[in-house]
Amino acid sequence: MLPDLYEYKETRLQFYWRFALQGTMAPPDIEETVAGHFERDEYDRAEVFFEFLTDCFGGYAEDYNYPGLISLERDKPDEAVVRFQTDMDLGRKQFPKRMAKSRYWNDLSTRPYMRAMKNLTITLNRNGQFDEALRFCEKLERECGDSILPMAYRTSIYLNTNRWQEAADSAMRLKNIDPSESLAAEFALYEAGRKKDATAYFLHAALSYPRAVKMAIGIRTSSPKNHVESRDHNVGLDIHRDLAKYLRDRGRNARRFFKRFIGRPHVEFLLSEVEDVLHRRYEQQRIGGKETFERML
Repeated sequence: MLPDLYEYKETRLQFYWRFALQGTMAPPDIEETVAGHFERDEYDRAEVFFEFLTDCFGGYAEDYNYPGLISLERDKPDEAVVRFQTDMDLGRKQFPKRMAKSRYWNDLSTRPYMRAMKNLTITLNRNGQFDEALRFCEKLERECGDSILPMAYRTSIYLNTNRWQEAADSAMRLKNIDPSESLAAEFALYEAGRKKDATAYFLHAALSYPRAVKMAIGIRTSSPKNHVESRDHNVGLDIHRDLAKYLRDRGRNARRFFKRFIGRPHVEFLLSEVEDVLHRRYEQQRIGGKETFERML
């Protein structure tokens, strides 16, 4: 059982929790409990408890991942970089000896290292370290055999560095894997002078993430009321963070264009219907209804 937050702050040095909980890995139930604080946005509480786990299990890489994510949520990218780099270094030391790169995806011992590298790449982009972020995209492909996520990361990096066609090419390859990639594609295609294609990708994104689409072009939205709306909202937040430089420096005209487009009666009606169906789908899930699910199809 975890100690009380404030009791831990006062007593961790006095009672030496490292010796009270010997081991090399945190018990899964304790780690899950602490991770729950992060998922509920209780960052102060989660950070202290992850410090507790780090004190007890100093060589366990995963204990540095969530603190890095907390730093990222608090908009402290420099701090997040250090934490994810530490996570990577510790994770790499935990690999079995002489492991082939072809086994990285199949061996759970590699996951902290791979997860830290992904989070570090996101952080470097948000911190404006674009060349370094691209270097880690290559590293993810080369070492981890992952071609999907690096492509998504490159889309954001290319938009932030005015490489419109490369950004569009990356995003368009991913739209059928994750519709949120169409959010980046719409901006890239607009900047590349392909406005008709840009509006098509705008609508593709809106069918899954109507709230995020509005957030991306600067339209205020209400607070999310359920987990479906929260997921949509978080996609919008990530777009703002990942494309911060583009939206600040070059995105004004694109956002103005899409605001005019979204103001057209038939587009406005479509988005309103999508949001209504998603809301009713959430309500019907609790009682086993299928009407809105079939409407979505």
